[in-house]
Amino acid sequence: MLNISETKKRSLNKKNIAAALVNPETFATVIHAVALVMYGDDIYEDPPLSTFLKLKEDFGVQTCEEVENKFQAILLATDTDDFFEDSVAFRHIVLTLLDGDPQFENAAQLNVIELFWATYEVTLNREEEGELSDEIREMIKREIDDEASDEFDEGTKPNYVLKAISEYRKELGQQLRATGFSDFQLPPAGA
Repeated sequence: MLNISETKKRSLNKKNIAAALVNPETFATVIHAVALVMYGDDIYEDPPLSTFLKLKEDFGVQTCEEVENKFQAILLATDTDDFFEDSVAFRHIVLTLLDGDPQFENAAQLNVIELFWATYEVTLNREEEGELSDEIREMIKREIDDEASDEFDEGTKPNYVLKAISEYRKELGQQLRATGFSDFQLPPAGA
């Protein structure tokens, strides 16, 4: 889990947080960390709309839809076991964490990068790691097998996933530092 307990409200960079709140590329972990420092565990008890209103009041900007979706997805993944036990919730959390779109309207196929990133980001934000249900493990295996056969037929090298996750990890670190979280170490991708 990402240890943000040493970060205080006064060390947060309000200007950069305001920019992050309106940037659809902001990772859920950044918004989750900001909300935890600002409002504590109340974020798990209050409706997300309440947190968005507090963020608007404190930072002077309206959060964009993608940021709101990512925040709600990370709350669902951290405050419940749905990510590990409910295949429908798992699918929508995975789809949301990278691009902010839960794709409720269609049954979009997951890709391996989305699967690995969601697992990485959820692990960062949870105190305890959960165990994936058999149904979810089978879904992941199926998605990996399907993508592997498609990608490798086209000559793609197998390390493309780790490269992508490493890049996202690097960007997450930059976003966290920019918003005022400097006393942490992100675990390596694939750890």
